[in-house]
Amino acid sequence: MDFITNNSMEIGTRVYLKSWKNRNKNVALAIAVSCDPTRKVRGFQLGTKFLMVHVFH
Repeated sequence: MDFITNNSMEIGTRVYLKSWKNRNKNVALAIAVSCDPTRKVRGFQLGTKFLMVHVFH
């Protein structure tokens, strides 16, 4: 998935975070917490290209 829209992913969906250098390599498992583009994380709105996740080790 190259972009996020309001209805493209359900909260609780498992997602794999990819390596920046090798996009075929999974580096972490996470769960989607918010896809709301108006949600602020550390003072910045997520917008339509990002989602808030909880990362597992």
